[in-house]
Amino acid sequence: MGSPSRTIWIFACVVSFALQWTATAAQDTINHDAQPYPMAMVNNASSGSDGPWWYISQPIDFPEQYLPMLPSVSRTSLTVNASACRSQTAACQLPIPDMWTASGAYAYSGGLRTQSDLIDGAAWDPDYAALLSLDGSGRHIQQRMTMYHGESTANPAYLDYHTMSVSEDYSVRYSPDTGYTMNVGFFSLYGAEDTLEYEAANGTTVRSNLTLPQAYQKGLAPSMSYGLHIGSVEPNITSSLVLGGYDMSRCLSDPIVSSSDTVELRGITMNVTTGGYAYFNTVSAYVPSRLSANGSSVSSLEVHLRPGVPHLYLPQDTCDAIAYHLPVTYNSELGLYLWDTDDSTYEEIVSSPHHLDFTFASDDGQEKTIGVPFALLNLTLTSPIVSTATQYFPCKGWTPDTTGYTLGNAFLQSAFLAQNWQTNKLFLAQAPGPDFLSASVQKIGHMDTTLTPAKNPPSWESSWASTLKALPAREGRTSSSNQSYPEDGSSAALSGGAIAGIVVGAIVGLAIVAAAIWFLLRKRKQRRWDESAAQAVKSPMLQYSPFEEGVPYLSKSPMELQEVEARQVQVFEMGAESKIPELPVKDRPHEK
Repeated sequence: MGSPSRTIWIFACVVSFALQWTATAAQDTINHDAQPYPMAMVNNASSGSDGPWWYISQPIDFPEQYLPMLPSVSRTSLTVNASACRSQTAACQLPIPDMWTASGAYAYSGGLRTQSDLIDGAAWDPDYAALLSLDGSGRHIQQRMTMYHGESTANPAYLDYHTMSVSEDYSVRYSPDTGYTMNVGFFSLYGAEDTLEYEAANGTTVRSNLTLPQAYQKGLAPSMSYGLHIGSVEPNITSSLVLGGYDMSRCLSDPIVSSSDTVELRGITMNVTTGGYAYFNTVSAYVPSRLSANGSSVSSLEVHLRPGVPHLYLPQDTCDAIAYHLPVTYNSELGLYLWDTDDSTYEEIVSSPHHLDFTFASDDGQEKTIGVPFALLNLTLTSPIVSTATQYFPCKGWTPDTTGYTLGNAFLQSAFLAQNWQTNKLFLAQAPGPDFLSASVQKIGHMDTTLTPAKNPPSWESSWASTLKALPAREGRTSSSNQSYPEDGSSAALSGGAIAGIVVGAIVGLAIVAAAIWFLLRKRKQRRWDESAAQAVKSPMLQYSPFEEGVPYLSKSPMELQEVEARQVQVFEMGAESKIPELPVKDRPHEK
C-alpha cells in the first residue's frame, strides 16, 4: 500500500484529470477550416547514439511528463518506461533523459485493465523493429497526450484514451554484442488507420485512437497530414514538423509525388557543386550512378521514407560503390563505414560542397534530384555503441524481405517529406541547408493532391554557401588505392589479388611497350619501316585488348592512354604507403 499522502495526491490527480476530460470531450469534432498545427522541436540534449537528432519534447500523462520522441511513421507512438535504464543489463545513452512513470491519467484511462501482455518489437511496428534490429519487450497501453500549438503553453488540447506503446526494455542491436537500450520514444505520424485494436492482459479487447488520426478528429488539424524536415544538429538546421500543413520555406522545389508509401529511386551519383574535388578512384568530380545490387547495376529501387530510423538502408553493393570513393573503412561488426578522420581528404569532403545526388521519379515519370551534402553524412556514434565518439558514413547494407529499402534520418536531414493520408499522396522535395527563408506555414487540405513550393526560394547550393567552402580547383585526385572504378555501377570493391594483378599487368605492359620501342628504334638504323610496321606502332591499343577489357572503361583514346600510363608510373612508389579504404575481403558481409 502507498502512503496516505501519495494516495491523496493520486486521487487529486484523477479528479483533476476527470474534470479536464469532461470539459474537453465535447470539443471532439473534425474541422477542415482549422489552422495547421506546428510542433515544437528541440535539440538541447543529445538524442540518439547514432546521430544526434532533433526531437519533440512531448507531454504525456497527467500531471504532464515531457518526454523525448523522434518523429516517425511507426503505427503507434512509443514512450519508454523509466525502469528500462535501471536494469543491471541496460545499456542506456548518458545522460539518461526523462522517461515515463505511471501516474493519475494512466490510472483513470484504465491503467492495468487496458495494458497488453508483453509484446516484442514486431508487435509494436514490424518495419521499425526490423530496421532497428530490436530485441526486448514492450506493451500497448492507453494514455493521455497533451498537445500544444507550437511553442505556446496556452490552450492545450488533450488526446485521451489514446493508444500508445511503451518500451519496457527494447534494445537496438548492431550485433549480438553491440547496441543500446532505447531511451527515446517515437511520435507517430502514421495515418493509414484510425485506431488500433489489441488484447489486454485480462483478455478484454481494447480499441482506441492513434495519434495523428485523433488529432485530426479533435479538430486540431485541417487534415490527416503532416509536413516534416528532420534538419540537422551539426551543422545546425532547425527541424520543422507541422500537423495538417507544412512550412513552405523547407520545400525548395516542386515535390516528387507518389501515390503509395514508396518512391522510385533511379540513381545515386556523387558530385561537387563548385571547386576542386577530393573523391578517391575517379578522374572527375562527377561519379556516375552507384546504384547496384547483387553484383550488377540496377535501373531503380523502390524505397520507403521512414523518419526515426538513422541510416540509408540500401543494397550492400550500392553502399560499397559509394564508399569506394571515400576515406572510410568498413566495420563488419557494426555494418557501417567509419570515416578515417586522420586522412586530410576526410575534412576536405565534409567541409566542402561534395554531395550525393538522389534521383527519383514522380508518378508522372518526371525525374527530380535531391542533394545530400557529405557534411550531413558525417554522423557520430557514441557510447554505448562505441567507447569513444566515432564519425561514420550512414550507409547500411540491407537485404529486403517484408521491410523494403529505406531512407531514414540521414537522408531526411536534406529532404522535405509530407504525406496526406486522406488522398494517399506522398510528397518529397529538396530541403534547404542552414541558410533558409523565414517560416511560412501553409495548410494541407483534406482533398489536396499537390503542394506549392517556396516562392522565390534560394538555390539549394546557396543555402549551404556560408557553411561549405569550395576546395581549390585541381586537375585530379591521386587515389588512395589507385584502382580503376567501374562506371557500370557494378560492385566496386576489388580484392587484394585483383589489385596486385592490375599492378603486375601494368608493369608487364609497360615493359613490353619499352622493349618494342627499343627494338624498333634499333631496326630504324638498318632499314626504313614498311607501312604495315608503322601502322602497328601507331595503334598500340591493338596489342593490349585483353588488358583493356579487364579494366572497365579504360580510355580508348591514344592521348588519354598516355595520361593513364603516366599516372600509373607514379602509383608504384605510393602503393606501399597508401591506405586502401576497405577491410580484407573476408570481413565484408556481402562477400562472406
